[in-house]
Amino acid sequence: MREFSQSLSKKIDFKILYDGRYPSEKAAALFVSEQAFHLSKYGYEVEIITSNRKMSQENQKYSDKKFSVSKHKAIGPTFSPSNKTILILNQIMFGLHSRKYIYKSAKKKQKTAIICNNIFPLIVQNKNNFLVFEIHDNMPKLLKFNFLKKRISLFICTNSFKLNELNSNDQKKSLLLRNPTSVTFNADLEDPAKSRKNLISFFKAPDSSKIILYTGSFGPEKNPKLLFEIVNLLPEFSFCFLGPGIPQAMSEQSIQKKPINLFFRDSVDICTAKRLQKGADILLLTENQENTISALYTSPMKLIEYIDARKAIVAPDLPAISEFLPLLGLHLYKSDSVHDLKNLIIGLSAGETRILRSDQEIENFSWEFRISQLVRKIDDK
Repeated sequence: MREFSQSLSKKIDFKILYDGRYPSEKAAALFVSEQAFHLSKYGYEVEIITSNRKMSQENQKYSDKKFSVSKHKAIGPTFSPSNKTILILNQIMFGLHSRKYIYKSAKKKQKTAIICNNIFPLIVQNKNNFLVFEIHDNMPKLLKFNFLKKRISLFICTNSFKLNELNSNDQKKSLLLRNPTSVTFNADLEDPAKSRKNLISFFKAPDSSKIILYTGSFGPEKNPKLLFEIVNLLPEFSFCFLGPGIPQAMSEQSIQKKPINLFFRDSVDICTAKRLQKGADILLLTENQENTISALYTSPMKLIEYIDARKAIVAPDLPAISEFLPLLGLHLYKSDSVHDLKNLIIGLSAGETRILRSDQEIENFSWEFRISQLVRKIDDK
């Protein structure tokens, strides 16, 4: 599998359209960078085409970056995306300017594949190009119009619920590809004792108790109420929370004093996060069942990161997560029951929480697997 690139055509020129702020530490921007990096890593010419909105934070660094970035006109560098009409106008304007740029920069005898996760910049592109629409959230209402769907060459659905919303003809030009992660093979795994020591040192947590690690944000879609409830219900466990906005989330939950068994740090880069995950005893995932996107349409990237850590995972029994069963080491709790979560953690902690996953199982969630499937589908057209 690691040598898959030798069997694939290199006569594809990739353009990735992204109308958000770039570079940025937001998950969507990081995903765009990762995809560009891994495509270029296997010899493809890749360009991220983004709008000239004001940059936020520095993006993830790639020491051997081979992809390029170009910025094109938008309504303005600081407009507010909360106004939906302005947001759509910006996406259409960005799409039209990028279309002109792509036409001028096209190479003869090269197939141009344009990838985008917003429908408006994509549908204004030249239909002679190979248009790839990545559906990361719910299905856009615009896709009920057949004349628009016909412009799309390939749909990428990140879970089966999105795929099933397409009709049978559209499913023929679609791929089910889960959001990937950079995987670690068994031969490259760090010593478990060293991983635990690094985690304890990073959070300044005690070495005497079992460690439950949660990685992610603390917005309402992640059910922060349940996160803080489980900390109080299990004082004998150390809970390590890694992500932005924890003090604010505590304030919103009227928590005035930090529990003594709670340890938290702000966001870190993906490589550091994955190393810390390998040191935990149990990895915790939460979602809000009242949020339709979280419950049904999400492709849980944190769950996929956790899979690579080869530790027991506890996650809510929502449809978007349940479809990962029967995955070794994945244990589900009733999403609205903190007591069910408590009993699950206590039961798992009594046994071995390391999971001996095969390299093949891990590879199915890798960037290499995703790119091989994508490129082969484009080659077949």
